[in-house]
Amino acid sequence: MKLSTVALSVVAILGVGLTGASWYTGKLAEEKYVELVEKTNKQLVALKSYELDAQLKDVKLERGIFSSDVTYVLDVKTPEGQAYQFTAQDKLFHGPIPLNRLTQGKLSPVVASLESKISAPESLKANMPNPLSSNLAISYSSAFSGNMSLPLVEFKASNPQGGNMVLRLEELVYDLDNFKLEDAYPNISTGQANLKLKSLQMLYPEEQGSMSFEGIRSKGLTSLEKDRVVSSADFVSEKMLISQGNEKIDLGKFSMDLLMDVDAKRFDNFLGETSNDEAVVLKAMGELFTTDSKLHIKSLSLENAKGKSDLALILNLETFNPDNFKGMADFLTPLQQSLLEVKLDKDNMEELLTQVNKLTPETREQAEILAKQIVAQWLSEATQGGFAVSTDKGIAVKLEVDKGNVKLNGTDIPQEQVETALFMLMLGLGSMGM
Repeated sequence: MKLSTVALSVVAILGVGLTGASWYTGKLAEEKYVELVEKTNKQLVALKSYELDAQLKDVKLERGIFSSDVTYVLDVKTPEGQAYQFTAQDKLFHGPIPLNRLTQGKLSPVVASLESKISAPESLKANMPNPLSSNLAISYSSAFSGNMSLPLVEFKASNPQGGNMVLRLEELVYDLDNFKLEDAYPNISTGQANLKLKSLQMLYPEEQGSMSFEGIRSKGLTSLEKDRVVSSADFVSEKMLISQGNEKIDLGKFSMDLLMDVDAKRFDNFLGETSNDEAVVLKAMGELFTTDSKLHIKSLSLENAKGKSDLALILNLETFNPDNFKGMADFLTPLQQSLLEVKLDKDNMEELLTQVNKLTPETREQAEILAKQIVAQWLSEATQGGFAVSTDKGIAVKLEVDKGNVKLNGTDIPQEQVETALFMLMLGLGSMGM
């Protein structure tokens, strides 16, 4: 038999096998797709706490050999009684090697690869002119990886100062890796998620100006470890801009690094709380943190051309019952190896206040002079008050708590002075806007 005949026979056999596998995984892909829709709808229920009712409905799937066409509607109802229907068109490429991944040289087997576009209704085209696009691979474990992107979207939201404000997001890209909606905890998603956003703008009524975050980057990783949820995340905004009238200021670069380790069931209950009653939500949050939990703000910093100020808050909590607390000292007992650390840079704070003073006509002319005076007063009161120590760049505060024992800047605080020391510390930090 000629070598060419053997080669053609092998290709033919592989072709038949791939076609059969695609047909089989086409059925499996349908099952995974339906499962994904059901899990998504369960998570959308949580939006009711914001008085939004959202649901995926009218799912229609037409299966072919190598791919299936899917359409559905995202039905959204607002607190004002308005109803919107976002239309979706998906192309579901069947595994084990979907054709769209094959053309990209991606040969790892998956159940399906999903290309999706969700478009706004005509009444919202001005708010969302381009569709939300996504390209996701669904694995045999029901995890999915890929990305979603949205060039522009804006919508109205309530303004705490009264009236409405407009939220505007530009160039959103969301990358997912091994992302999974958990069966045991329907409101919890695990895996890695990375976010990039060119800008997030909050446009207030004209006289109130606007605020925007530019160059946003965020990375998050969530995992289930037995009956615990462990989640870490960082957030960076390269610029924080505020505009008011003809004035526009740059407050600098904002960064945050977080870690959370909590009971999975209680966290799932908290995320699934649909009430918009603040008392109900606070109760669910209280139940979450009254069991063994960790909440670490490893770093929260603001950096500008003159320097960097930083805050860290590390809370390690044992299980406790707040009903048994009688005084401030009782609240410290559940805390193990916890700390609050603040480092304020004098030049950084002066530059920050100089920028803020430029927004007000009364302080614009002497913005820098006033900033220096205010910061000098803060630093003096902080060190004279005994809750802060001087450093070569400004001041620092370090409060350490371990099972009721308290240290302030390395000095043990007697039990009878703990409440007074904490009160003075909170008062002092509060006077500096913290």
